Amino acid sequence: MSVSGGIGQGGRGVLALRLRDLSQLFNSLDPSPFHEKDLDPAAREYLIARARDEPRDTGLVVVVELEHTHPGEDTAAIVRDALHNDFSYQADLRRRELVDLFRQGRIALTIGVLFLGACLFAAQALESHPQGPTRSILRESLVIVGWVAMWRPLEIFLYDWWPLARRIRLLMRLATCQVELRTLSLPARGP
Repeated sequence: MSVSGGIGQGGRGVLALRLRDLSQLFNSLDPSPFHEKDLDPAAREYLIARARDEPRDTGLVVVVELEHTHPGEDTAAIVRDALHNDFSYQADLRRRELVDLFRQGRIALTIGVLFLGACLFAAQALESHPQGPTRSILRESLVIVGWVAMWRPLEIFLYDWWPLARRIRLLMRLATCQVELRTLSLPARGP
């Protein structure tokens, strides 16, 4: 498999895959028919990486160039459906991950708020003890530990979801991209 890419006609990002035959595009361990098959992980990651390099406002065109197969209309439709199905499925997986991440964030936030409240309550209760360095250290430690418990939920809700949301958008761009199948005209080999 060789690869190339760039901006094509009409401002569309062209993601080209050059294959000896169509079977290189699909996961060889998946026995499903082509339109239901998983893409080969290397081909999928290449297309994702190349699509990531394209401006977000450009449409994408995946051009599959075959050396040994003469694509017919059915073959082109099979490849298009397989690419669209695979990237839609990958986007659905990332959506589930995002839902799980937000659920985990809500649980972490609940635990963090309760723990912070308990720490602040305990720190306030220390006010009734005699003044001294031990009381100050315990009080400040409880406040710090309480706020540190809020680290993970804040990390989830402020930062962790961005990469997943970005990946979902990218996968959906690939799930709706234009797909072209071409046969390469290879020069005849000499004797």
